[in-house]
Amino acid sequence: MLLKIVLFVFLLSGGAYAQETPAAQADPAAPAPETGVRIRIPHSERTKGNILDAALDFVFMRSFKQFKGLDITYDFFEVDSNYDLNFTNFKVEVKRSNAQGTISVQKIVINFSEFMTFLKSRKALTSKVLLEKLAVDLKLIKKKNKDGTEKEKTRRLKISSKEVFIKDMLVYAPSEEDAEPEKDTKEEKLRIKQATGKESKVSLSNPAEKYAASSFELNDIVVTFDDSSERVEVSSAKANGKSYENVSSFLKAIRR
Repeated sequence: MLLKIVLFVFLLSGGAYAQETPAAQADPAAPAPETGVRIRIPHSERTKGNILDAALDFVFMRSFKQFKGLDITYDFFEVDSNYDLNFTNFKVEVKRSNAQGTISVQKIVINFSEFMTFLKSRKALTSKVLLEKLAVDLKLIKKKNKDGTEKEKTRRLKISSKEVFIKDMLVYAPSEEDAEPEKDTKEEKLRIKQATGKESKVSLSNPAEKYAASSFELNDIVVTFDDSSERVEVSSAKANGKSYENVSSFLKAIRR
């Protein structure tokens, strides 16, 4: 599979090409001629410098450019012995009509095959994602009230967490080619089987809200939203070792 990826990338990018091979030398003691095949390997400080990593780096950066309103970068990546993809200092600059700001993660660990499937389809089930030192700073923008009238409202969202671990996540991320969803239709964007975290803090402005928990666990999360409202549902929740029946009681317990 890895060899196929390398060949595909270089054929796609024109990185591999052949030249005419010189005729064989008459003297058998003479050095063997060059093979005639040369490969240009794109260099990047984001990789270890081997052929596979350089090829994957090319695929990632090219694929990330297709995400609408997102500038995605990272400092380094590698595929470990468990075939997990490890990103270092992963950063997303959000430039969308409903959200603007940054999302940064010091380390992301995700299954390599599942991540490649996600880049191809934009709709994929991810079995596990580990986020270390997550930081979010976004301005959330709404342009429609619940009654349908147009009025812009903004809130500042800040999130920090030492660690977040997600199991079985189904996410949808539109690309440039995707049609805009109907404005008056709610659309499910996210499903998560379970999310746990450590030393997490969340704050919102206008009106001010603050939440904090040394540990949390949310099960069967479903998020739906449109231009005027959001809805978050969970089957069960825990905060600091205590169980809660719904989102409201969970949020009430961790509010500061």
